[in-house]
Amino acid sequence: MNAIEVKNLSKEFILDHFKHKTLKERIISSFHGRKEVFKALDNVSFSVGKGEFFGIIGNNGSGKSTLLKILANIYPTTKGEVKINGKLSPFLELGVGFVMELSAWENIFLYGSLLGMSEKQIKERIDDIIAFSELEKFIDTKLNKFSSGMLVRLAFSTAIQADFDILLLDEVLAVGDYNFQMKCQDVFSSLKQKGKSVVFVSHDLAAIMHYCDRTMLLEKGKKIACGNPREINKKYLEMNLSDAAKTSAQPSASRYIKKLELLSKIGKPQKIFKTGEEIGLKVNFDHDAGETNFSVDVFNQDNLWISGINTKIDQAQVNKYINQRYFEVKYSGLKLATGKYRINVGIWDKESRKLDESHIDFRFISNSNDYGVYNLDHKWI
Repeated sequence: MNAIEVKNLSKEFILDHFKHKTLKERIISSFHGRKEVFKALDNVSFSVGKGEFFGIIGNNGSGKSTLLKILANIYPTTKGEVKINGKLSPFLELGVGFVMELSAWENIFLYGSLLGMSEKQIKERIDDIIAFSELEKFIDTKLNKFSSGMLVRLAFSTAIQADFDILLLDEVLAVGDYNFQMKCQDVFSSLKQKGKSVVFVSHDLAAIMHYCDRTMLLEKGKKIACGNPREINKKYLEMNLSDAAKTSAQPSASRYIKKLELLSKIGKPQKIFKTGEEIGLKVNFDHDAGETNFSVDVFNQDNLWISGINTKIDQAQVNKYINQRYFEVKYSGLKLATGKYRINVGIWDKESRKLDESHIDFRFISNSNDYGVYNLDHKWI
């Protein structure tokens, strides 16, 4: 028997576009007002096995949080069937179940009771809750004084102490700091060892791939795909990279750097590159300094520095041809991971003072299923 079974699930919301100024107008609008039916979920079916770590990914507005609220019995379904086989503990939107005018201590008892814990159980576990949250100094402070990170630590610390067979997690890693995220990951590993069923919604694709046994991709309320986390993550990234390239912003304008272009091997403008393709960067500038140094740096979407080169270290004779007012850099054989990247171009004087800087974005689609930042050549022995 599965922990969760969902069949042909749909959820609709009624959007009322009538502006109500009086009670009379509200009553009239219920009969004649302009209403729109918004389908948040459209015929979604899936199952979560006992002991399975099940990931859900998708863009904002794809229906992920709505689905979790239906599983938690917060929202009723419009159509379809949902079966929950086991005791469920939900960790959903930040602050759900909290009363901001009460202290952290009082909210632990309130939130714990909502999760099905008795007063005796809460008293037995409150020391562990407080210790995990690292909020000992603030336990008597009202929650309206808490930061978003403190709130998520308190909520998550309480939720994992409840007795449950199934845990629902919605973006638990998005708000917490680095140390808290590491503690959460330790909890995830422990839950897998204990055979708990977990439904994990996140934009952190690395965490999805590391912990989840299967992943489902939602888009505009519809199930697009479900299966191996690596394959589903890759499909999600490819969908978003293709869409983003259609509306990508122009390179930033600056003082001396007049134009940045990314070019294919044959010199045509290009925004998306794949493994094995040459990436050409053309920089048009307007500067007459005799000892100018140009730098070119590549960063990923998390601002991790991938590569840095400059004409001084490489002893490139750009200044010899400076009257042409442009130079090119060609990258070949790149094996980047699928994702979004940024190239920064800088102009420096002979005293290493930055005179100008500009950047341009590009997308890269890898043909490898490896994960990380760069796909290293390797073989198993």
